This record gives sequence, C-alpha cells and structure tokens, in this order.
Amino acid sequence: MRVSLTSDEIFLAATAGVIRRMRGISGKLDKNQHGLPDNAPRWENDIEGALAESALAKALGQYWRGAGPLDERHHPDVADFDVRATKYENGHLIIHPDDANKRRFYLVTGSDGEYRIAGWCYGEEGKRERWWRDPTGKGRPAFFVPQSELRAFNGK
Repeated sequence: MRVSLTSDEIFLAATAGVIRRMRGISGKLDKNQHGLPDNAPRWENDIEGALAESALAKALGQYWRGAGPLDERHHPDVADFDVRATKYENGHLIIHPDDANKRRFYLVTGSDGEYRIAGWCYGEEGKRERWWRDPTGKGRPAFFVPQSELRAFNGK
C-alpha cells in the first residue's frame, strides 16, 4: 500500500524526528543503538523514521504519538507495532535479537513523504538463522528479512 503524507503531516513528523535527535544529542536516549557508527546519518534516520511511523499510522487509521516519551525505546512506534524504515524500495526488514518476539514489525520503504507499506512479521518469525548477517561487515549483524517473506499489508 502506498501512503502520501501531506505537507502538514511531514512537518509534524519531521519535528518529532528533530526532537528525537535532540534527545540523542543530550544523552537522554541511547546514542549507539545496535552499534550504529558515530558517522551515521542520525538526523536523516530520526526524521525519516518518524515520517515512516506517521505513514504507517495514517495507513492503519491509528493515532501516532510523535516524539513519544523519553523512554520511547521500550514502547511500540504505532499502536502495538514497530516500524522499520528504509529508503530502498527493495530493502529488508531488519530485526535485532533484543526485539520483542510477540510484536509486529512493519517494513516501510520510501522517503520525503512518499511511502510504501511493504509488509510485516512478528519479531520471533524474523529471527531465523538464515536471515542473520552483517552486510556492511562492520560488526552490526541483525536479521534481514526479505520482503518476499513478509505478510502483506491489509490495513490491520
């Protein structure tokens, strides 16, 4: 499913991303989540991540809490679900070993307000040994679930 955010929705989500980045800079959130290198595009990641969450919330007809509480790492991104975003149309859903097994993880592809809900799986379903890899070779392994293995998005 394709989702286009309005300019107002982009503004609100981008503002939430800026708030998250500022929390990271101030030390109120984990700065090195899953071994992200110091030179990673953190502003882009936080802002595009917030935009992708907003897109999923819009597609589901769910309230999105924006920047969320300070301990947001422990709360789902949208309703009871988590969002993983990538600008790559054929990107994979990334699941980490410490991700909740019983939670749904949605893959949202796209950027700049234009997104596609690629599908979803439960955390435990994505933690298959055959998907474990470190594609950058920089010591940041995770489970990379191909889109072909995800459940189709049906609005729920």
